[in-house]
Amino acid sequence: MHLLMRVFTSNSYIYMLHFKYTSFCVIVFVCLYANKLFAWNGDTDKFKIDNLELSLNAPGESGIAYISEESSYNYNATWECTLSFDFTPSSANYVKWYLISDQEDLTSSLNGYFLRIGYTDKNICLYRQNGQSNIKLAEGQAGRLSTPKSKIELRILRDVKGLWTVRSRLSDESNFIDEFETIDNTHERCKYHGFVCVYTSTRSKGFHFTSLYASGNEYIDILPPKPLEIVFNEILFRPFDDGSDFVELYNNSGNILQLSSVKIANRKKEVMLPSYKLYPNAYVVLCSNKDAVCAFYQCKSDTLFVETDLPSMPNDSGYLALLSEDGLVLDSLLYESSMHQALVINNKGVSLERINQNSSSWTSASYSVGYATPGYKNSQFTDFDYANSDTIEWTSSELFSPDNDGNNDVLYVYYKTKVGTYANVWVYHSSGYPIKQLCKNELLSSSGTILWDGRNESGKLCSIGIYVICIETYSEDGISAKKKIPIVLSAKK
Repeated sequence: MHLLMRVFTSNSYIYMLHFKYTSFCVIVFVCLYANKLFAWNGDTDKFKIDNLELSLNAPGESGIAYISEESSYNYNATWECTLSFDFTPSSANYVKWYLISDQEDLTSSLNGYFLRIGYTDKNICLYRQNGQSNIKLAEGQAGRLSTPKSKIELRILRDVKGLWTVRSRLSDESNFIDEFETIDNTHERCKYHGFVCVYTSTRSKGFHFTSLYASGNEYIDILPPKPLEIVFNEILFRPFDDGSDFVELYNNSGNILQLSSVKIANRKKEVMLPSYKLYPNAYVVLCSNKDAVCAFYQCKSDTLFVETDLPSMPNDSGYLALLSEDGLVLDSLLYESSMHQALVINNKGVSLERINQNSSSWTSASYSVGYATPGYKNSQFTDFDYANSDTIEWTSSELFSPDNDGNNDVLYVYYKTKVGTYANVWVYHSSGYPIKQLCKNELLSSSGTILWDGRNESGKLCSIGIYVICIETYSEDGISAKKKIPIVLSAKK
């Protein structure tokens, strides 16, 4: 991870590149280069650098001075700085540390977040700024900065869901303490960060800043999704009595996606989703009643729910689609109760999970997780790395046990092949008679997955034993190939 710090000096600009490695400790190397590629903005004539310490160096009169630099870190971000005061901070002498700002001038109307350090309660507070309006989001312990010549280290974290965590350590403390946590995701656009010093005439040279750095994910424009950038990942279409249907979506892209540009639909009804920012690789659960979902399933503290109207989802079979505002199909799902595993005799309260966000195969959620995983990784998730596969041949696990315990419940046959390849796939008993045909003259994609849940053509679960996956591929130019893969259907004792 590369961490950048730039400090202003009247003669040159100092550019410090920190390399940070985190395991059980943090190791920081600092390299200094004199160049003029990077500059602070603002009242630079009122600040100076001395021995790698940035200090306020304003004339002996009351005033406000700011200094800012370009920064686009806005989530999964960390900010750190050590602040020193030559006095006890007060309502007339304090610092506003802007972590996120959409404007270079930190004293102007802007949208962003800042820490107020000092002031009347001599503590640390987090504010959200909306134009000229400041809203206090959280505050730390009063009196933390009540001693003369206070020195404090600050560490601020913001995760992808807008959870802010602020920690601090005074010069006489061995460990950081937790000041507060709060959630706010109002502002995303980030272009600058920096400091505002409010001071009286006798304190115009008493603010000092060292060890400043920031890291994280940079600001990404919020975009309407394209096909398969947002996908269905889990659905519950036959809930328990007093429960609620739900649909789980997954952001399968590297962009922040705006849900209000998406409609969820069946063949009769379309519902425009509410305004919501869905981050890369994040899940969101759509339902009419969050409490009715969480009454039956584990809902983690960071699970994201959006309560909204949903199109009807019949208990036996149905169709769902995600549509763009102009009707483009982003993803679709034709589901049937027969997609559940053979051992799931009663599928009431059992969700269907997609085995992989890039796969078209679905199966029952495991009983080991309570038959659903709303808002987090699916219990039946499997990840085959097609890009790093060393063969274009078919591959498969050698043993599976379709008992719905979340461990090798389904046999996945992975493939990576040439465009324009067709396939027939059968399951045979080791004695030689056919059990089920999984694929019949199907045109394959360049890579994908074929699933066998252990059932025969009649829908009954097969007995324990050895089976053979027989694969025949061919193309329009006449090239064909055959392969047999022995597998074992097992069960726990």
